[in-house]
Amino acid sequence: EEGQQKVSWVSWEKICRPRNCGGLGIKDISTFNEALLSKWRWTLSQQKEDLWWRVLDSKYNG
Repeated sequence: EEGQQKVSWVSWEKICRPRNCGGLGIKDISTFNEALLSKWRWTLSQQKEDLWWRVLDSKYNG
């Protein structure tokens, strides 16, 4: 009908593909989040002398 937008059903997998592979080049937010969390874990694990590391270690590893 006139004036109404139609929904175009496209899988999230296709949207997250690189542009040269037919996608839109949008990052998959859950994969991106996991990568950032892993980076933080690595950075934090390398600073074991810091006070905040010792506090977290005693709280969670106990």
